[in-house]
Parts: sequence; C-alpha cells; structure tokens
Amino acid sequence: MMTISCGIDTVQVQRFQSFCTYRAVCLQRAFSHDEIAYCVGYPRKSAERFAARFAVKEAFYKALCQLLPDRRFAFFRTCQCCQIIDGAPPKLKVDWQALGLKEVFDDYPQVCFSLSHTTDHAVALVLLQKI
Repeated sequence: MMTISCGIDTVQVQRFQSFCTYRAVCLQRAFSHDEIAYCVGYPRKSAERFAARFAVKEAFYKALCQLLPDRRFAFFRTCQCCQIIDGAPPKLKVDWQALGLKEVFDDYPQVCFSLSHTTDHAVALVLLQKI
C-alpha cells in the first residue's frame, strides 16, 4: 500500500456546542442523516462528535486538493463518517462519482483515517492510498 496524499485538520469543539440545537435541514448541509443521529444521540458528547466529523471532512478535502490541486470539490455531502457497531473504528464512505472523479481514477484510492477529540479540540488525519 502506498500513500499518495494526506490531509490533517484540527478544530475547536466549542465552535460546535450549539449544533445539537440546529434544525436538521441546516445540519444536512455538512452532515449525513446517520452522522447527525450519531452526534445528537449522546448529548454530552454531541459537540465533540460533530467537531470530529467536521475535521475528518476537512482533512479529506485537503488530501483531495493535495492530490488534484487544480480541482475544487463539493465534498461535505460526498463523504460521511460511518459508525460501525461492535467497537470497530469508523469508516469514511466516499461517493467518488458525486465528486466527479470517476474519470480521474482507474481504481479509487483507499481512504484511511484517524480521528481523536477531547472536550476542547478534535483532530483528524486522512490518508489516500493505492495498492
């Protein structure tokens, strides 16, 4: 496996404190229905969860821009952080066709990421890899 691009982002959790009070239509500009449900499902951790998912999306965008610097992407609605049951790490589901990259890649890159958050900050690292 060879890393072809990476992106990193960090955000302050405080910016997301009020997100749990927003209407779904506002949240859906940046988050999927499943992401919203996961984030508001545990109100004490809601801001941290929104912040971490936002950081993942920003890091993914940075990795794409590093790989394809001449392109601009509408990325918020084309990727989502999917929570897997049984304690497995979350996965980043990417709609490559919606990104308009079907013609760019013969075989889409694998997306690997790591995210972490505290009550103050959330950070995410995204690697795009090819076999």
